[in-house]
Amino acid sequence: MNRSPDHPRLSDDVIGSNQSARAASLVAGVSALRRKRARRRAVRAGGPMLALIVVAGWLSWRAPETKPKQSQPAQAPISTPVETIAGTPIRVIDDDELLKLFGDRPVAIVKVGGERRLVLFDEASADRTENTP
Repeated sequence: MNRSPDHPRLSDDVIGSNQSARAASLVAGVSALRRKRARRRAVRAGGPMLALIVVAGWLSWRAPETKPKQSQPAQAPISTPVETIAGTPIRVIDDDELLKLFGDRPVAIVKVGGERRLVLFDEASADRTENTP
């Protein structure tokens, strides 16, 4: 590297002819370079370590512990006497069984004049929308 003839004059103008200021500037510059080099080394060494930690975490999250299922003793189904209408294969069921047959449909059992009736709410709303102009 070729130095310009103005270099000594420029450094004298910036720092002055004080040797202690030159030494302090040199020490500060060297320590800044050392910090920069140490930071670079830490990043180079920390990168692979960070990658290993990320992969290990991903693998542990991806493959959770498998616990063997505890087998429960088989329970015998509760047998209740089946009530049928005489002379027909029609089976009599209670209100809860009737409501379960409709799953998620909106239904209700209402009592009207001493009689119980099954009301299907989704069909009533469908009828109203069909007749609407």
